[in-house]
Amino acid sequence: MQLKRQEEQFKKMIEELSKKETFTLKDFKKEISDHIKQTSSGIKRLWAGSQPEEAQLILQRKILNAIKEEELADPQCINTETKQEISQVVQCSVEDVNSTLRMFRVQKSLHQYLKARSERGDYLPTNNEELHSMLMTDRPPRTKEQKIAKQPRFSKAQMRYLGYKF
Repeated sequence: MQLKRQEEQFKKMIEELSKKETFTLKDFKKEISDHIKQTSSGIKRLWAGSQPEEAQLILQRKILNAIKEEELADPQCINTETKQEISQVVQCSVEDVNSTLRMFRVQKSLHQYLKARSERGDYLPTNNEELHSMLMTDRPPRTKEQKIAKQPRFSKAQMRYLGYKF
């Protein structure tokens, strides 16, 4: 019963992520708050592969609450000084702020991956194991060199000139 409920919640989370146009810090903040409510009410949910402790979630929520609205809308404008200000307001380390922002970037990349699969009409995972195996097999290139290596070396016009047919 509990496992079935977790799988339903996981499916719901995956569908929500894949249907969102963009994923911002505001969405991440809402997810953290929802997860804290569910954890405190006794309902545990599969969330990005692991179950963070409630204290860590509360710290993340405090950090996200300390971020200004314009920074929530555009996380690119969060620089070192801003991170130091946030850490002073929340009374935590800059590493905690960086960790929270790193988790946001991971969640955002998951959103982009799921959205791309949804747009292609590919199968969306129904449980955490399926998601993990999909991420391992569909792994995007990690470095700039790997991205460049995956790009075609010639344009279509150049390929036609070389005699390739499409």
